[in-house]
Amino acid sequence: MKENYRFLVALLVSIFLPILLGAQSFQATVRKLVDLPSQVKESSGIVLDGIDKVWTHNDSGYENELFLVDTNGLLLRTLVVINVTNMDWEDLAKDDNNNIWINDAGNNGNGRTDLRLYRIADPNIHSADSVTAEIIDFTFSDQTQFPPSPANRNFDIEAMVWFQDSLFLFTKNRSTPFNGYTKMYSLPATPGVHIAQLKDSLFVDSDIQRGRITAADMDPATQTLALLSRSMVLCFKNFSGTSFFHGDEYRYMFTGRVDQVEALAFIDSTTLYMTDEGDPGNNVPGGLYKVMLQENLSTENHAATPAHTIRRSQNAVLISTTDTHPYTCRLVNMAGQTVFSHDFIGGAEISTSTLPGGMYLIYLSNFNGMVMVEKIGI
Repeated sequence: MKENYRFLVALLVSIFLPILLGAQSFQATVRKLVDLPSQVKESSGIVLDGIDKVWTHNDSGYENELFLVDTNGLLLRTLVVINVTNMDWEDLAKDDNNNIWINDAGNNGNGRTDLRLYRIADPNIHSADSVTAEIIDFTFSDQTQFPPSPANRNFDIEAMVWFQDSLFLFTKNRSTPFNGYTKMYSLPATPGVHIAQLKDSLFVDSDIQRGRITAADMDPATQTLALLSRSMVLCFKNFSGTSFFHGDEYRYMFTGRVDQVEALAFIDSTTLYMTDEGDPGNNVPGGLYKVMLQENLSTENHAATPAHTIRRSQNAVLISTTDTHPYTCRLVNMAGQTVFSHDFIGGAEISTSTLPGGMYLIYLSNFNGMVMVEKIGI
């Protein structure tokens, strides 16, 4: 079993490492617009409804309701989905008929056997305060244990998009030790009983805050897929068919601190709305934010990237930068385990004399987020 797992890790790394190393890294500016209404205790999904309104919902433990909220923080409408329960609602998506899809596949413990997706008709075509959902019941093509072993707990779905008559689900990785991958499943966007087929995987990051995917959206105008983590928006463009992860990859690192962000929706090709959960236990409301990707920033808002080098000596890896700000370097093995971490200014030396030989990843980051990722042999 261990040999099979190591082979799988090696195979995934060999496929997706070139994509990771080819990613372009930029900045994303986050601006809070408004606190969410008190009824939205823990926003966990959003879809756009016009330029200045979003539908959202609460996380698990709350009622089976959707809320229409504007960018002034006003609650415009509450819609009850009368024939379902909010077991763990985690994301929303919209299809080309403006139907809203609700993801009830939050699965923190990876042990659920009652995973569901709900479709409701475009709320703008009726004025009632309640609606009946059509239902998809589904299982995963590769899950046989409920829950699986801690190392294989990667069946929590917090991100979903509709694209080309199918639904695509992305996992929030809960493996221990954390291996940094999100898995992508697809299933037909038709009510019934389906098996979600594993289609692809992507190594996101070995750091939990950066590597766990919490939301997704698809920009229909540009066919850009966006995935959200605590630290960045990860975009894929110019892909063929539904091979999203084989397109051009762009990482937009948040320039400031954000809280537990859980939902994302495109406004246009370079601007998105985002929400966080807040802290209802301490009466801290969640917020609605605007995220502006680098293409939407004026030139004076981002400084030139400082020069930095990574080179190998006989028993060490030497890192240097011309910047005077603090940096963090992490050395990560091919199993996704951090074997060295160090904060520095100017330069750092990583001793490799006691490390097993093989390929490693070096993550170099500053206060703006990820600066570079480099593969190195030891």
